[in-house]
Amino acid sequence: MNLNRILKNFQGVGWRREQNENFDMIEEENRKRISEILNVKTLIKNLVLKASDLPEVIAARGNFDWLPDRLDAMEAAAKELEFTITNLNPKYITGIGGIRNAVNQSLNIDSKTAQLYTTQSDSVAAPNEGFYITRMTPDGKNLSFMWIPRGGHGTMISVERKSQGDLRIWLYHTGQRKLVCYPWKDNYILKESEVAGLTDYTPTSLKNVYFTPSFDEHYDYFCFRREDGIVELRKRTDILAQIDNVLYKVNIDPTQYTEERPMQGCVSYGTDVYYQSGRDNNVMKIQKYDAVTNKKVMDYDVTKIIGENGIRLFRDELAEPEGLCYFVNPVTGKHSLLFVVTSGNTGKRFNQLYGFVQRNDNEYWEAIARTGAQNYAMTKGDGRALSIPDGTTSVNQLVIPGQYYLDAATAASLSDFPYPSGGAGWYIIVFPYTQTLGSIQLFVRLSAGRKIFRIERSFDFTRETFAHSFGSWSVIQTTSTEQEYLSAADWGNKLSNILLGGEFYITSAQMALFTDAPYTDAGARIYVSAGDNGGSVRQKIVRNSDVIIDEQVRNVVVATKTPSADWIGARLTGPMTYTDMPLSNGASNPDSNSKWRAATDGKFIIIRGAVTVPSLSTATKIATLPNSLKPSMLWEEEQLGVKFAFQTDGTIEATNTSGSAINVRMNTVISIY
Repeated sequence: MNLNRILKNFQGVGWRREQNENFDMIEEENRKRISEILNVKTLIKNLVLKASDLPEVIAARGNFDWLPDRLDAMEAAAKELEFTITNLNPKYITGIGGIRNAVNQSLNIDSKTAQLYTTQSDSVAAPNEGFYITRMTPDGKNLSFMWIPRGGHGTMISVERKSQGDLRIWLYHTGQRKLVCYPWKDNYILKESEVAGLTDYTPTSLKNVYFTPSFDEHYDYFCFRREDGIVELRKRTDILAQIDNVLYKVNIDPTQYTEERPMQGCVSYGTDVYYQSGRDNNVMKIQKYDAVTNKKVMDYDVTKIIGENGIRLFRDELAEPEGLCYFVNPVTGKHSLLFVVTSGNTGKRFNQLYGFVQRNDNEYWEAIARTGAQNYAMTKGDGRALSIPDGTTSVNQLVIPGQYYLDAATAASLSDFPYPSGGAGWYIIVFPYTQTLGSIQLFVRLSAGRKIFRIERSFDFTRETFAHSFGSWSVIQTTSTEQEYLSAADWGNKLSNILLGGEFYITSAQMALFTDAPYTDAGARIYVSAGDNGGSVRQKIVRNSDVIIDEQVRNVVVATKTPSADWIGARLTGPMTYTDMPLSNGASNPDSNSKWRAATDGKFIIIRGAVTVPSLSTATKIATLPNSLKPSMLWEEEQLGVKFAFQTDGTIEATNTSGSAINVRMNTVISIY
């Protein structure tokens, strides 16, 4: 509005002033009216969601053409954001492991750490069946375990932090027939004898009823699923105070706890109870009950689960629903109903985590999936090798599958490294586990100046003790023009400590440092054989010489690293000095070119030539060894009907064992033993 002021002097000055002031008042009131109209429009545009029952909104819908469509659209969007699983597709999140090659039984999430806690039966025959609990990273990597012998089938447990602040496990122990609470302990066996001493929190009215617990941390309720098809909601504080008080009771559809359609999971959120049933050859069903009215409000066949090969197409045509969990994101407040599907027949189980995820919370689960798409990443995301965790002191701790790299200093810092690091870096490859939790460690040296060196061993994880047991190291044979040399200091200056199978080289300088070397005047190759059935390996030393090939052999007991005998040697080639042996008592050489002569290669005596032995009735001395070859003990050798006894004074006695005179040609090696 723009009112023209009275300017002409057709009335007095006072009158004109009064009329102009009236115009100002009219304009001010008009501005207020326009402002109020704008405020009302803004208010209508910004009406809160779910306000369709307000009279103002009803009136607005009836009086404005554009507002009904706007409000209807807003309410439709609000309905889309509601958590109704029938309006959501089940989302694959990640694969989860478990300590056993067995179906999953229950699923729990610690909201503080987002870690998973799942259960699996130990497959011990009833009535002694127990179960394992596996603690996992959010993306399904195994971290630690607990074993509950005779605890039951392990269909459901619950985890909570409200009672003591630390994480506690609630379970119904079948062997003791009582509800107990126990703090989580990594790699621990909760024996029945210890359970017997724990507080029994079983409500009086359930003393003769089998039941399993789940926990709703948001409302601080326990949900007890009873074997008779009844579900009870109770306060956690009542359970701790041992007050037998049932808040709500729900009767489950009797067709959903039969042998054909067994219970697979039961959880609650407030007074909403979610119940899972089905088996491998029956479609999974999730029912929702209102605990206040004891009415079933949803009956949903879950048919759109995407398996490895398509919708409801899983390996071995097995899709066993196992485990249910209600999760509220502590940051966004969004809801998810999670469940597990086990696929694969006996010996090939694979557990997969799925969830109905409230809209706008997918990024949380996608982040979890990305942290471990294969559960165990074999390398870093950029293709480089993994690093070993800080605090690792032993190669026995490197049991998580993956490809690791250790620099020389790190390798040398591990107390039980199987081979001297030698100033080089090493790859360590831990192979994927078998279905029964066996694997292999492979060590590969990274060196440009020496040949590729590989050593490996197998190991197993024992579920009953939560310990790893390791086999013997094996050397993978490789050949190269580069030597694989040994330093005496790395082996405690004793050749008997070298028990790894393979071929190694020792320089003459290092040979002089080994206290049990057969000689110290030359370099040598040492060969270590595979073990025998007595627990020993054979070591062979071969002199590195252009003119003499000298071999020394002995057995070494692996368990004690001690030789079972001294070195036994043989000089295979090289010059030897032969000495004629004086003959006596009728023994003679057939001719001057076949004299009976003797020499030594250092350990063995070689006798060659020919001798004619007369007819003998008793043992008769026929020859004498040179002084340098006199034996330190009596020994005998029989050749072609004649037994020769070598005396410590160097004389040789002959005894006819065939009954007639024999011409003997001695051109063989006689061992001293």
